[in-house]
Amino acid sequence: MLRNFLFLILFLNFSGIDSQMCNDSRYYINKIDDFDNIKDCDVINGNLFINGENKIDSIAELDNINRITGHLVILDSHIIN
Repeated sequence: MLRNFLFLILFLNFSGIDSQMCNDSRYYINKIDDFDNIKDCDVINGNLFINGENKIDSIAELDNINRITGHLVILDSHIIN
């Protein structure tokens, strides 16, 4: 039973082996153009900080992100839909 469980955990962790992992410890999004830095990422292996200051009205550019291993912090982004 334990062996099956470990196999399942390993399978789930490596089943997305073809995904693109971005390994910077921090990503900062301060304007729409900054989303280009993470447009090819499936996994962000670090933290993502979004500080819109009324310049970012959508986070649809994050649709490709499946996982963030660190923190997702959204500040001063009052017009995000």
